[in-house]
Amino acid sequence: MNTFKNKILRHEPDGDAHLVDANGVRHWIPDGGVYECLVARGHAVVDTRWRQYIDDTPEGGWAACS
Repeated sequence: MNTFKNKILRHEPDGDAHLVDANGVRHWIPDGGVYECLVARGHAVVDTRWRQYIDDTPEGGWAACS
């Protein structure tokens, strides 16, 4: 979904989060440290209760922040 590019998509009920890259591919954020790093680098967080938004975005592995 184009609206989520370069943003963190967080599923509220489960608490899992994914970084959606510039190509629209999502990358699972494995822990709070990576999440906080990505937020500190300016990635906006989009909270959703709809699992479909996550499931409809192509998956691309784990996110990292260094």
